Amino acid sequence: MHYKPITMFDVLRGLYWKGMLFFGISNRYKYDHFIYKDDWVYDFEKLRIGLNLPGRHPTKTAENYLGLFHYCNSLLLKLLSTNAKE
Repeated sequence: MHYKPITMFDVLRGLYWKGMLFFGISNRYKYDHFIYKDDWVYDFEKLRIGLNLPGRHPTKTAENYLGLFHYCNSLLLKLLSTNAKE
């Protein structure tokens, strides 16, 4: 391991992160306290990860497409049901 002293910037960054969590502006699973992203960006990343197309096995690719289709349908139904309640 390399020696790295804790600097004043490390302390300020830690306090900033704790403040963002304390006031509910961010959570510890998203990196909103560094670079802000909307929820639709995280949903798009879930879709890309779920698709996982680089594989060459056609059965697995078809399963990924079906899983993605199911996820998109459930997301659309949830969106429509929340809009219908309003």
